[in-house]
Amino acid sequence: MRWIIVIAIFALFGIASWTLNGRLKSAHRETWERLGHPELFANSFEASIKVTKFLFSQEYRSLNDRYVATCVWVMRALIGALIVSSLVLAKDTTGT
Repeated sequence: MRWIIVIAIFALFGIASWTLNGRLKSAHRETWERLGHPELFANSFEASIKVTKFLFSQEYRSLNDRYVATCVWVMRALIGALIVSSLVLAKDTTGT
C-alpha cells in the first residue's frame, strides 16, 4: 500500500514538472533556455541539476510570476514527501 503513495507522489511531481516547464517555455523563454530546455523525460543530467538549483534557490521570485512560484512550492513539497515516504518504506523493509 505504501508503494502506491510513492508512485502517486512521483506522478504528481511529473505533472508539476511538466506544468512548470511549460510555463517557463511559454512565458519565460530565456529562463527555460538557460535551464537547458528542461522536458519531463528528455532531460540531460546537466539540465536536471540546473532545474534542481532553480527549485531550491530564490531565483524564481525574480520572474514575478505567481504561477511559477506555486509550481516551485508544490515541487518542493513533493520532493519532501518523497524523501519522507522513501525513508518510511526503507525502515519497513529493514524490519527495524
